[in-house]
Parts: sequence; C-alpha cells; structure tokens
Amino acid sequence: MPNFQDWSVGLAKESVFGTVVAPTRWLEFTNAAPFKPTLGLKQGEGMRPGRRVARSARRVSTLKGAGGPINVELFSKGLGLLLEACLGQGVSTLVPAGSTYQQVFKLGDTLPSYSIQFGVPNAAGTIAAHTFPGAVVESWEIGGAVGDIATLQTTWDARELNTAQAYAAPSYPTGGTLYLVQDATILTGAITAPTATALSTGGTEIATVKSFKVSQSNAPVKDRYFANQGGRKALQLPATRAITGELVIEYGDETLRDAWLAQAPMALLIRLVTPTALSVGVETIEILIPEIKIDDDPLPTASNGDSIPARTVGWTGLDNLTAADPIVIAVRTSDTAL
Repeated sequence: MPNFQDWSVGLAKESVFGTVVAPTRWLEFTNAAPFKPTLGLKQGEGMRPGRRVARSARRVSTLKGAGGPINVELFSKGLGLLLEACLGQGVSTLVPAGSTYQQVFKLGDTLPSYSIQFGVPNAAGTIAAHTFPGAVVESWEIGGAVGDIATLQTTWDARELNTAQAYAAPSYPTGGTLYLVQDATILTGAITAPTATALSTGGTEIATVKSFKVSQSNAPVKDRYFANQGGRKALQLPATRAITGELVIEYGDETLRDAWLAQAPMALLIRLVTPTALSVGVETIEILIPEIKIDDDPLPTASNGDSIPARTVGWTGLDNLTAADPIVIAVRTSDTAL
C-alpha cells in the first residue's frame, strides 16, 4: 500500500503540443512538490443595487498556466529524455563494436513539449495524478562542489493542470551510478567536439577546481495566449539562449586573470565519469562549450592566513560562428534509447 512518502514524477514527449500522453520515463527527483498551477482569476466589478460585496457568480478563470522545478541528482541512466528537454534535441547512437550507446544533445530551434505527471500521495495512501501537458524547460543548471553529488536542476513552464489523466505507476531503470563532483575533470584549450560515437578529445586540465556550474536559459516566450484557445497558451518558443557558468578555483597561476584582461576566448569541457565499465569505456557525461569569455574579475581575495586564497570565476558561453554548436552534452550509457 502506498503511503505519504510515495511521490513520483514521470514524463513523456508529446507528439501534439498540449495533448496529454502517459509518462514513459520516471525520475528520482529531490523536490517533492508538483508544479504550481495558475488560473488567472478575475472578479467581475459590475454594480447592482442591494449588493454590498462582490458576487460569486461573477468570479471567472481566464488564462491557465503552471510551472515549477524538477531537480535530480546526476545519474548515469534514465536522464536522456530530460537532457533532450533541456537543450531541444538529442540523438542516441550505438557505439560500434559494443553494447554502449552515446547520446548527444544540442540546441534545437524549438523546444519539445512534454506531459509531466506527479504522483501526489496523501496520508490515507491514495495517490492523485497531477498531470501538466505542454511543458517545456525554461532553464537548467548542472553543477556541484567537491564532496557532493552532481545535480541537474530544471525549471519548467507548462500549459495547465490536468486531473483527468490516470495515474501511471512508475518504473525505473536498473543499474546506474551517481556522478560525483570530485570525479569531474575540467579542461580548457584546444578541444575537439564529440561526434555521434566519439567523446571529446584534447584540452588541458584545470587542476584546482572546487566547484562548478553550467546554466542555460532557454528564454521561452510564455505569453502566447490567443482568442478561441480556452485560455490556454500556444507552444512556448525559445528566444536568445543564455549560457553562463561559474568555477570556484584555488588561486594558482594567472591564466584566468590574463584571459579576463584580454577577453581572450577559451573552450571549456566538464567531464564526469563513474567507475562502472561499459563495453566501450565507462559511464560518462561531458558538457562542452566551445567558447567562453570570463565575465568577472578573477583576482583572489585575501585569505585569513590559514587558508589558500580562492576565486570565483564567472563566464558566458558565446557563439564564435566557427564551432558547429555553442554547447554540446554527450553521454555514454547502457541506456538503449533516450
């Protein structure tokens, strides 16, 4: 029998925007709360003799919507559909001479939409289905600090809350491993982008990174409401994407200081691995931004005399018009599909 702890969240890609589909992939999420719906409530203000308060019959719902976060620990299996939602497009390819699959995610011109279903338990053990069709990723962030599990945080915008869709019992992939920040390699320099079946190569390691963040805003246009649509929005279209991030680094040399002063272009590759062996290599996720520029003064602040100075380096990912893609995420996994 379920109890009040049995929250779940599942998703499925929609073939028609806003048309509910049952979830096909479930996530081990860390924020046990469904999205918050909005109804655009309005109260009629027409005057009428003898009435001293607003009338219940004049209260109406206008524009529907919903939104909220789905946060997960970065796991080596079952995240393909979520990463596709974050960037816009993803392809899974069998790596030759093995049973390993490589998933490659890049920016799409539009954002795919998903039906998100939360299983919401109550104290009596009943699970209600709160389903949110027409959901797109508004922004996402991958990051963490040494000593922690890497995380993926996503923020969604959805079309509405649907309570008619039946609850689908969750099912999760077998196996898999958590990605730990201390197992990350951060590289800059000359880096060759991943292909459908090969990971990135090249680069020089930054050896003293304490924490990192990679964030992207899809900047979707969310107010696409039109007449004769029942107060429901049309597909949210992405505007100019913003790729940003942060590195916290122990003070060592002046490479980043000089790059900031000269506004010199740099490539950035963040690679995380697990010890789990695949038929080709090990479980891997890597995030490549072919060109970043340092935003903030990366000079260290004075320490207290008992610690080595550190510095926080903010950066922005840019399109250099040379690299095929301004950001690429590649995943090596035993998942056979996104």
